[in-house]
Amino acid sequence: SLLKTVIQFFSDAESVNTADMGYCDALNCPAQVSDLRWTLESSSHRIYSESQASDGSDQTRVYDEIMQPVVICGYLYKTAASTKLSTTKKTKDDFHKQWCSLERSLLFYESDKSTETVGRINLSDVVCLGVTRLDVMNSPSPVERFRDMFEIFLYSERMYQFGTDSTDMLQAWTSTIGKWFTPLSCHCLLGHEFQRVGKMRYKAMLNPNQWKEGFFLLQKSHLFICPGEDGAAEDSVNLRRLQELTVAPQTENSDKKEVLILVEKGRTLYLQGVTHLDFLMWCADIKAAAGGRGNFLRDQ
Repeated sequence: SLLKTVIQFFSDAESVNTADMGYCDALNCPAQVSDLRWTLESSSHRIYSESQASDGSDQTRVYDEIMQPVVICGYLYKTAASTKLSTTKKTKDDFHKQWCSLERSLLFYESDKSTETVGRINLSDVVCLGVTRLDVMNSPSPVERFRDMFEIFLYSERMYQFGTDSTDMLQAWTSTIGKWFTPLSCHCLLGHEFQRVGKMRYKAMLNPNQWKEGFFLLQKSHLFICPGEDGAAEDSVNLRRLQELTVAPQTENSDKKEVLILVEKGRTLYLQGVTHLDFLMWCADIKAAAGGRGNFLRDQ
């Protein structure tokens, strides 16, 4: 059938990619190859289909997505939970090496031999994922700091930082974690380097009184919008072409919250963070990607 053919196609393609990229089996991974281990569960496809009989006959359509969940595990360096942004850069002494396994939840162990977890992050807890890659040539850092790091922001206004041993390991973990908590519309972008991905509230001038929720992905100077609501369209903003970028207070139901306002020719986009902590990081990254410090930007 068509459905079986498509499933087989994705399964075969994943197998070829795994072999080409040199990934090792999660149950038998030699330490000399890598301490990063992948498991591709080709038997666990999640398939959405819909039957339709508009022409008088039953026809099954592959409807929304065919997705193969990926499990990744390996050693990462993790900080304790933080509730505010630090003014000083953390050194390697602030991180603790732990065995991490991403399955239905992100689990932490003392070592790869441990059977009892020492912590976990649930899928429903995650708001945002940020990535830090220090340029070795232009931004030399002391050897006691990690060059390749990422941060996970939670609904509880907490943040965890993670250090990795290489750029390749950083990309592997951030791509997989990103696909773990975002909709399929983000996944094709997560295979490439990005600065930040997560959920935000937004509204545009077409519906200035209606806030919507969606996932956003910042990749170089482009902000991609991957709506979480049915019927909403995907979109993107070229941050280098903004006419104005401003952070302003806005009152809503007697609550005062800050809003990031992006103005380009013909439209205005309002962005609001899910938490205060992740909103601060979104603002900083978007301003950096726009090539300015905010407020009024010159036409480019």
